[in-house]
Amino acid sequence: MERWRRRWTATHPCSQRTFGHTIEQFDLNDPDAPQVILNVVRVNDTYELRSLSFESHFNTLWIFFGPLLPLPAHEADDKRIVTFTVAENEQANIASGALEVQRAVDAEHVLWHIHKLIR
Repeated sequence: MERWRRRWTATHPCSQRTFGHTIEQFDLNDPDAPQVILNVVRVNDTYELRSLSFESHFNTLWIFFGPLLPLPAHEADDKRIVTFTVAENEQANIASGALEVQRAVDAEHVLWHIHKLIR
């Protein structure tokens, strides 16, 4: 019995080197589980995350990344700082900060630094 459903949608090319995609995931058996949407951009031969959202009971939480958050790549060895902002329902920028992404072969570490939290 299928429990999770994923939908992969290709969108129009952003430029000659980038293509946008949307990945939606939701639980078929649990109406209370959040729907997760990833907005991914393919740049050359890698994928990077533009934003993600979680929706449940008509409430939505968004996280936006800039520059884009690189997804794990095999045999990558680098460190990158990526800023993020968080929005909830109609309220934009409820939190912001930076991610420190360190990758080495077969390992990835992400450290979240929250600079601003509004409540």
